[in-house]
Amino acid sequence: MGTSFATGSRSARGKMTKTLRKSLRKFAIAIPLLALGF
Repeated sequence: MGTSFATGSRSARGKMTKTLRKSLRKFAIAIPLLALGF
């Protein structure tokens, strides 16, 4: 039970980090465009 919980949390963290990286990449592209627009 403990080991399965640890692996589950690890996979959840991986998904969170992947989504965060995707959002950060989008922001990195959007911020300069907004700065140029304004």
